[in-house]
Amino acid sequence: MKDKLFTFLRRVWEKTPFRAMTVLVIALFVIKEQFPFSNFPMYSNFDTEADVIFVTDQNDNPVAMDRVFKSGSAGTKKTWKSKVADIVNPQRRDTKEATAAERAQ
Repeated sequence: MKDKLFTFLRRVWEKTPFRAMTVLVIALFVIKEQFPFSNFPMYSNFDTEADVIFVTDQNDNPVAMDRVFKSGSAGTKKTWKSKVADIVNPQRRDTKEATAAERAQ
C-alpha cells in the first residue's frame, strides 16, 4: 500500500510543471504572512496614535516643506524620531513611550 502511494506521488511530482515554484507556493501558504516573507512588514500592526510633523508659517498655514526646505516631511519625521530616541534612550525606552514634554523638547 505504501509503495503504491509513494509511486503515485512520485509520478504526479514528475509530471508537475514548475516544481520549484510549486514548492515555493506551498511553503508560503504554510508560512502565511510572517515577517521576512511578508510584502508589507511595516503594516503588520497599527498603533492607536500617530505623530504628524508639519511646518507652519507665522499665520499657522502649512508650508510645503519640499519646495521651501528641499526636504520632505518623511525625512523630517525620521530626524525628529532620532532626536526623541536620543532623549529617551538613557532610560532604555522606546520612542513610542516618550511623554508629551519629551516629544516637544
